[in-house]
Amino acid sequence: YTTTTLFNICVQGGGGLMIAVVIKYADNILKNFSTAISIIVSSIYSWLFMGFELSYLFAIGVALVNYAVWLYGKTPAGRDLLPKSTKASPPPTRSPTRGA
Repeated sequence: YTTTTLFNICVQGGGGLMIAVVIKYADNILKNFSTAISIIVSSIYSWLFMGFELSYLFAIGVALVNYAVWLYGKTPAGRDLLPKSTKASPPPTRSPTRGA
C-alpha cells in the first residue's frame, strides 16, 4: 500500500467511528447531515490537493446542504420542541355499556 492509500483507510475508519458515535448520541437524520458535510469537505480537499474540477452544480449542492443543515438546527421562534411533562397520561377509561 502507498501512503495515500493508508491515509484514506485511516480517514474512512475514523469517519465510521464518528458516525457510530453520532448515531449513538444523536439520531439518524443528523448522521445523514454529517455524511453530506464530510462529502463536501473531502471534495474541497480533492480540489485543493488532487486537481478536482469544481462546477457550478457542485457549488449549488454545497449551498443546499449547508442550508438544510441550518434549517435542521434552527429552533422555531417561541416554541419548545420538547414536551413540558415527560409523564405519560393514563389511558382513557370507558364506562361499561348497558344492555344491548
